[in-house]
Amino acid sequence: MGANALQLSKLIDEHCLVLLGEPGLGKSHAIDDAVAEHRRSGDAMHLVNLGAYEDGESLIGAIIDDAAWRAWRESDDLLFLFLDGLDEALLHVKAIHKRLIVELKKLDDDLCRLRLRISCRSAEWLPDFESQLAEVFGSSPKLSQAPALAPLRFSRRG
Repeated sequence: MGANALQLSKLIDEHCLVLLGEPGLGKSHAIDDAVAEHRRSGDAMHLVNLGAYEDGESLIGAIIDDAAWRAWRESDDLLFLFLDGLDEALLHVKAIHKRLIVELKKLDDDLCRLRLRISCRSAEWLPDFESQLAEVFGSSPKLSQAPALAPLRFSRRG
């Protein structure tokens, strides 16, 4: 990692982070690594592969009807919600970002206990979604400075 590089799992105080990058850059791997780290730490977390759903109802259901989500809503804990592949979801559900905003607004006071992590291809990122997320989360998220991934490097050993 470079001198200024940070692990996604270490950015726990950021309410909303967006991983932007080109195809094959490692966004899903970064999400998987963060999920594994949060599991090891015992944090409440929920991972949804957005590209696996072909309609908005089932996609939103995969988030809010999940046992992890329901347990979080009944607790006072933080929840790390990982939404991987927004760009893939947009292929099937054009307005999914609008549905996500509606669901986030329903959280009211619980929103402060949510840590949202979204991955998306840079070219598919929606500037209006960014401004809507900033509105929902207030002034604390640094969405305009969303972390971008550096290309993965492999080295030969031996």
